[in-house]
Amino acid sequence: MTSQVRKWVLRIANLDRYVPKGDSVRDEFELLSFSHGIYAHSLPDGSRQVQMQDINVMRASDAATPVLFKLCHSGDVLDSVVLELRTLDDDRDVFLMRYELLKARVAAVNPGGSPQSGDPALVEGLTFTCERLRMHVHNRDGHSTVDLTPPKP
Repeated sequence: MTSQVRKWVLRIANLDRYVPKGDSVRDEFELLSFSHGIYAHSLPDGSRQVQMQDINVMRASDAATPVLFKLCHSGDVLDSVVLELRTLDDDRDVFLMRYELLKARVAAVNPGGSPQSGDPALVEGLTFTCERLRMHVHNRDGHSTVDLTPPKP
């Protein structure tokens, strides 16, 4: 039986298009954490107001950090940003959950860290918004997909 190692991975399609000539960055990053949600609350008139939270991730800072700053500053639209929860299953890398952010933007880049910590490496929080979100869940018991458009404020 294979031990199951799980990890969140972020992939930004065509990131190299935004990289200055002569620079080199990866377009796939292992994540330290991931957060996203949806909530609905009732209004006094009996209707419901739905809110989709922005997608927040934490990763180690690297050569892509300046490119992500530039993308946040410019507001350029990214064709596709994919977050996957992957696992090693029977010696194959398979996904358990996938978020596809279509027409996404980098909404925030927040690097930080502490030189006094045991690991002085810088980490950064990233926030993404998108025009459409597609979520897939896949496991041995089945699979499902949902395609959502965030409500307008």
